[in-house]
Amino acid sequence: MNTAEISQIVRDWSDMVGKKVTDCPPDVKFVTGDYNIDRQLYYFEQESGIALHVTIKGISNSNLIDGYEIVDEKKYAWFLLRWAR
Repeated sequence: MNTAEISQIVRDWSDMVGKKVTDCPPDVKFVTGDYNIDRQLYYFEQESGIALHVTIKGISNSNLIDGYEIVDEKKYAWFLLRWAR
């Protein structure tokens, strides 16, 4: 899958699931500096098996997905069955 397709899946997942996440486990990595986004990235990786590579761009701190790594093949396959269009 290319990065644009993964980005769309992440947006869909975030709208349906990620924005509803309220707890923040202690093992959430500091990625963007915004704990709301960092916790979503953590839960996305836990659910999907995909570790996102995120770059913060510009003054507006808009986050861009510039790559990804599959860290759990089984979770990744099930996640794509559910979320890919």
